[in-house]
Amino acid sequence: MFNKRYLKLYTEGEYSTVWKELVSLGSATRNSYVYQEAILVCQELMHRAKSNCDAIVARLKSIEYQFETSYTKPRTEPDSSTLKHLADFEQSVGLLPLSLRKWYEIVGGICLMGSWFNWNTYLDDSIQVRRSHLGIPTHILYVDPLVVSSFEDTLMEQGYDIEDDMTLYKPTYLSIAPDYYHKVGVSGGGTINFLVPDHSIDALVKDEKREQFFVDHLKTAFQWGGFPGFADVPEELRPTEMLNYLREGLLPI
Repeated sequence: MFNKRYLKLYTEGEYSTVWKELVSLGSATRNSYVYQEAILVCQELMHRAKSNCDAIVARLKSIEYQFETSYTKPRTEPDSSTLKHLADFEQSVGLLPLSLRKWYEIVGGICLMGSWFNWNTYLDDSIQVRRSHLGIPTHILYVDPLVVSSFEDTLMEQGYDIEDDMTLYKPTYLSIAPDYYHKVGVSGGGTINFLVPDHSIDALVKDEKREQFFVDHLKTAFQWGGFPGFADVPEELRPTEMLNYLREGLLPI
């Protein structure tokens, strides 16, 4: 019976418990009544994630954070054609994990790559020279800014035209972000990937320093105000006041 039990528990605050239980059911969930509940929970989760992404970007703009926009915009909203593109892809290639599908539908994309005046998170010669002149440390902090490309950006970055017939290519993965190193303008790493097709509710983020399920990847990022790499930065180098400002009041997922 479809009774929205999971959604009720989730909205009452049992976020981790509900999501872990749904994920533990595996791909078989797609063929049961529970799947309809999983969709509702995932939609609620991604609406909360969207709120957090919008809040972090707005707060970064308010402190004059310098976004690195050569990769993509800080926030990319899904448009009227996104649902069609997703449906065409899944028909041609196979299903996406539900969490990623709902991210693309509801959130779109986010890119927090950039720099702030007293800590450096992107290798840019002009910024480095200015920092050196002002006596500001110029070493790179690998703070792993949250990046998840929109569906359209993901396909284009892998060399596909959004209107291409995917049956001609049969991609085996989607590259959703640069890796830990490329996020700060340092070459040498790869990309953060999902394998496709994938019938699961949530899927592991591949080729990432912290191998996690996608929702846990987002959760960790939000706990650090969008910059989970600060967990590995010595405490004396962390901008604690800024981090507290970025994560204050973010919605749990």
